[in-house]
Amino acid sequence: MNKLLEVRNLSLTFSDDDNPVLKNVNLEVKNGQKVGLVGESGSGKTTLGLSISRLLPSKSKILGGEIFFNDSNILKLSEKDFNNLRGNEISIIFQDPMNSLNPLMKIGNQVIEIITKNLKIDKKSAKNLVLSTFESIGLKDPEYVYNSYRHQISGGMCQRILISMAIICKPKFLIADEPTTALDVTIQKQIIEILNKLSKENNMSLLFISHDLAIINNISDYIYVIYKGVIVEHGKKENIMFKCKHPYTKQLINSIPKMENKGKKLSVSNRLEINNLDYKEYLCPFRSFCPNKIDYCYKQMPDELEIENEHYVRCFNY
Repeated sequence: MNKLLEVRNLSLTFSDDDNPVLKNVNLEVKNGQKVGLVGESGSGKTTLGLSISRLLPSKSKILGGEIFFNDSNILKLSEKDFNNLRGNEISIIFQDPMNSLNPLMKIGNQVIEIITKNLKIDKKSAKNLVLSTFESIGLKDPEYVYNSYRHQISGGMCQRILISMAIICKPKFLIADEPTTALDVTIQKQIIEILNKLSKENNMSLLFISHDLAIINNISDYIYVIYKGVIVEHGKKENIMFKCKHPYTKQLINSIPKMENKGKKLSVSNRLEINNLDYKEYLCPFRSFCPNKIDYCYKQMPDELEIENEHYVRCFNY
């Protein structure tokens, strides 16, 4: 598979003193590939997604790096040129469906706005496209949804609508930022099934962002693990889930509830210093909490090492 997206050595800050919240991040997504990006709150997952879609807040500052989409550095594109990509070729689903929809506009009109911006079709054809898209993602009464306001439909329906808005112009690449947050387990499963189906049918590449490794496992071919703005491990799904090497990845996997552990306490780390990010020090970000730390962890950042085919880890122990 050819590369569709490639992030190269991206560093980014939100502060005046240039404390980076992303540190030399490298990530790639191939044509038709489903990539998972997992990490806890504050690790930089959403920031990376917003960087790719160029929706960062005005206070952000890119300290270095490049983002290539179809071999074009999107960070150097004009706003007009990138707007032609966004919606047509790159799209995003946000994590809060209720607040992502305008409460004063009917749902159908909000989706029509996207179509008329990106596709040259008449209003009747646009409405038919909306209704058929609603039906394809499991909305049972498309006409009712089309004429409804946000408060008249459920959270799960809102999330399906956001998916419709993101995929209706058949983008090549979709960023799904925590699309199952605050939804019950049944709806989560349905959303994942929809995204898997759309990716397969449209050969659409997917970057799925989540703090939940179990959900990432259900949708991804390849997984990146991020901690305090650093990619600490990445590889094929089976390597990360069954042969992970980084201590942080191991803690994420051990925290997944399992039937055989029913009644037992979950294995979680006691990281009381989580807000003390130490971003400016270019050292191993997990050093304070690692059960296997050595002296080198407090002196420099470990290099990324390929320990087997398509399995990389950033840890001195390997």
